[in-house]
Amino acid sequence: MQDPCPDFKAHMTLALDPSPEPSLLRVRRFSDGCDGEKLCETSEDPQQDRGLKKTPTYSWIPRISRDHPQRPPVLPITMKPLPPPPSSDRPDSPTYVPEERERRVIRKVDLRIIPLSMMLYFFSFLDRVNIGSAKLYGMKEELGLEGYQYQTAVSILFVTYVLFELPSNLVLKKVTPRIWLSFLVFGWGISAIGVGLTRSYTGLLIFRLLIGAFEAGVFPGLAVLLTMFYTRDRLALRIGYLFVSSATSGSFGGILAWAIHGMDGVGGYSAWRWIFVIEGIPNLFLSVAVFLFLPNSIEVVEWLNEEEKQDMRKLRAREFGVSDEFEVRDVKRALTDWKVWIFGVAQFGVNSILYGYSTFLPTIIAGLGENKWSNELVQLLTVPCYFAGICAYMCIASISDRTQKRAPFCIAFGLITVVGYAILLTSAPMGVRYFGFVSRPRQDLSTTTHLLTTLG
Repeated sequence: MQDPCPDFKAHMTLALDPSPEPSLLRVRRFSDGCDGEKLCETSEDPQQDRGLKKTPTYSWIPRISRDHPQRPPVLPITMKPLPPPPSSDRPDSPTYVPEERERRVIRKVDLRIIPLSMMLYFFSFLDRVNIGSAKLYGMKEELGLEGYQYQTAVSILFVTYVLFELPSNLVLKKVTPRIWLSFLVFGWGISAIGVGLTRSYTGLLIFRLLIGAFEAGVFPGLAVLLTMFYTRDRLALRIGYLFVSSATSGSFGGILAWAIHGMDGVGGYSAWRWIFVIEGIPNLFLSVAVFLFLPNSIEVVEWLNEEEKQDMRKLRAREFGVSDEFEVRDVKRALTDWKVWIFGVAQFGVNSILYGYSTFLPTIIAGLGENKWSNELVQLLTVPCYFAGICAYMCIASISDRTQKRAPFCIAFGLITVVGYAILLTSAPMGVRYFGFVSRPRQDLSTTTHLLTTLG
């Protein structure tokens, strides 16, 4: 039987809706020709046709049926499935890249992206949690904070942080990572310096809100940037690098605060003010470096030659659903995906632990010593806690990428976090409870790393 509509080069697919006559079969036809060996994009359910990119037309052809012998015989329509694509490790695969070239180009990308990304997150985390160190050096007393005002100043940062995370990434896709991230760094640097210069509780709240607004887009923006250059099987280790920088920031912040306390009274400023000012100034220079050196995409970088760019395109082509273009429908799909909301609930729990730990760690350790330890000793005791985290991030992220397993690490380290908190709530000797502190950052941030990689 000839095709009833010869102007169309397309396959025919069965529809599940009933035919008006039992002897007819409904078929779909697509005008944008598929070649004869492949299936057109279609659905078994006619109600889903509205979501198809190609508009189908419908027609009716006779159905072969024993109940209708008077109908002329119809030649069967052969539907040949797509053959499986060649494996990416075979030379005949369109995404094949020799192993040595693959390692070389990834190493080159790492050297250009990872150090700058780690510096961004290092200073972001430092300016977010240094208020915990400032409290030890008289901020609460000098600003006259009473009751829950200090806790409010700590927490209010996350109001704008939460509100601006999603809008920030939407802007980033429009104005490019290089421009947007450099603007964010400059903004939170100025705000951090403002905290050190403020003279009132109101000023403290305003600058903390600004820090939250500017820093909201840093980690999501870096995550988007990494997905532009790395495939999913390499993301856990690179996100692990970011958390290494945050742990280093916490460790360095304690040592820096200990060193800065000797500047108390210099220029008429208290030691806690110098903490914010000195830690805020480098961000202004970092914003210039980000603007000049942070790459926007594979296509525009000058430090990859055409062969290396082609290798990167092949590596990314192995991924499903890869696109650097922004579309509103992608946002709608994300907001209606139940997995995104489940991830949000899990991340809420992890972040509550993470920031409660990192912000109040100096205060908690001081309480562990019944407030008899010096501020210098308290700051130094925070260092082992973060150093343990650095070791754990790198080890677990590497193993996760090699095994391509995420959930077992999320579950295991989540359980260890529960045990760590249980130790802190006991009346065990001081050394045992301090061990609970040392083991804690390894667990919650390792969990965060694998949650983010799983979603990505």
